Amino acid sequence: MAQLDKNGKLFGTLGELALRRVDGKIIVQTKPGRKNVNQSHATKQAATDFGRASRLTSKLAWTLKQTYWDYHDATMHNRLRKKVYQAMRNDLESKKGEKFLYLGTPEDLSNFEFNQLSPFTDNWNGQIDIEFDLQVKKVNISCSIAKARQLIRWPKTNDKAKLHFAIHSFNEKSDTLKDSQYSQLVIDPFNSSVQQLQFTSTILPEGCLIFISGCLVFETLSHPGQEKIYNHKNFHPAKIFKVFKSPMI
Repeated sequence: MAQLDKNGKLFGTLGELALRRVDGKIIVQTKPGRKNVNQSHATKQAATDFGRASRLTSKLAWTLKQTYWDYHDATMHNRLRKKVYQAMRNDLESKKGEKFLYLGTPEDLSNFEFNQLSPFTDNWNGQIDIEFDLQVKKVNISCSIAKARQLIRWPKTNDKAKLHFAIHSFNEKSDTLKDSQYSQLVIDPFNSSVQQLQFTSTILPEGCLIFISGCLVFETLSHPGQEKIYNHKNFHPAKIFKVFKSPMI
């Protein structure tokens, strides 16, 4: 609604026009808003894929929280969403607006660091081998470290570390977590011999994204039988080691 001021000048709105006083002058502009912006069909489809990627990222972040806890950096969710969206766009079987991560390149999410303030690769120099046996549909994890005192970046006054592994099977089509399995290697910093873990999962569900993630947790024995965890918001080495696709039958 346009009004007249005491000097006889208009201000306010008049139809699709907005009148503003700037430096003593009346400026006429079209009303702000998106009424005249028409999205192309391709733009709408891309927005649909991005929305799907955002929802999937939220689901995956919730699923993988048992690995990163709440000790992630401020950019983690945005970085993960970008990775998911880019990998989803590599789905060449589906048309725009109907892309799936499973049909794209989910392996691109491998080696994703949850906390860039304390990257896993900066704190662990041991050996980790992870394979997915397609014939028996099982994951094999082989982990070993010798001279742990030298090959792990230990915070001060820590009595032991635990290398946690998690295997999550996520069905993207049904939007559900189908299976979770866990293992860990307890590491003594004063043991100079080889400390190792050999773990084979049970049969994993078909047609799923298989995420193998892990974190390095440091503990201090403050009192006999009472362990205190050292990890905190700015120090929690955690990452996605590998992402596989279990075949559809």
